[in-house]
Amino acid sequence: MLPQGSITHLQKDLGRGQGTENQKTLFDHQNPSKPIIVQTSPTKVDLRMERGMKETSSRNTMTYDSNEAARAARHRSLLQEVDRADVILQAHMLKGPVGLADHWSDVTDTRTFLQNALQRLLMSDLKYCQADNIEHQFWKILYYNFIEILRKSFPQLSAEDKPKIINLINIIIEEGNTFFENLVQMLEKAYKFNVDDYLNDSHALPPKGLGYVGLALISVQKLYVYLGDLARYKEQVNETNNYAKSKLWYTKAQQINPKNGRPYNQLAILAIYARRKLDAVYYYMRSLMSSNPLQSARESLQSLFDENRKKISHCLQHIHLHGLTLEYLI
Repeated sequence: MLPQGSITHLQKDLGRGQGTENQKTLFDHQNPSKPIIVQTSPTKVDLRMERGMKETSSRNTMTYDSNEAARAARHRSLLQEVDRADVILQAHMLKGPVGLADHWSDVTDTRTFLQNALQRLLMSDLKYCQADNIEHQFWKILYYNFIEILRKSFPQLSAEDKPKIINLINIIIEEGNTFFENLVQMLEKAYKFNVDDYLNDSHALPPKGLGYVGLALISVQKLYVYLGDLARYKEQVNETNNYAKSKLWYTKAQQINPKNGRPYNQLAILAIYARRKLDAVYYYMRSLMSSNPLQSARESLQSLFDENRKKISHCLQHIHLHGLTLEYLI
């Protein structure tokens, strides 16, 4: 259950006076006569807790069948609590980066609840987690949203405040490293397998018929991508450029299932950082050839081609202007 302390912190902050625009009222079962009113963002991450009671989901690739609906309904109470926790965390983000850093301890209980909720779902219902991409939703709520809002605040921060925000991001990253690595170990123990047995560089898919082990491997692949993202953020935030650890995690994710396009897309991002554009083209192409091609990979690849096209056009104009020949340039 969502800790009462999380709600208390939220009520205290909201009591300081906020507008009524974009408000959401939450029912507090411990105090029914006093609903919780929070400010919400139009871009709020919505876990669609009502989806289990509907015939179809808003996912792009498939619709719920009766079994999926039953699974979602079974977790409905937990997902309602998760949705409340998400709103609480977003309310804390309204304090701004410095306010968030100064009161980071206020979100500890809420984030711990969310971490435990993800563990519970992964340990109890891998099929539901895969069908609804649960890991990705928790990744965004627990880590991605915080890191992004803090990183984007850098240009507006004073010289005094910036180190404080960098320190907070590093705390979030290190916590995430521990959390996701522990999740991998929990999955290995719960479903009795060793991830290393399924890592290979021969680009062969894991054997068919793995059952729950196969589902667990899908989750592990996602967790490896998140670990790679955290390692990448760490280098960016601290203005260093050693992406070896990030590349290691992405490569492991790719080896688990080479047909997934996400790891290739992330490897392409690292290639761009290293100015290895030919490598980036290769990884973007592999991502687009996967069973789940990413639209962002297509756009990034097009951007690379456009950039090279402009360079070639500029060179040809230079040749024409100065009366040079291609042989001279070579």
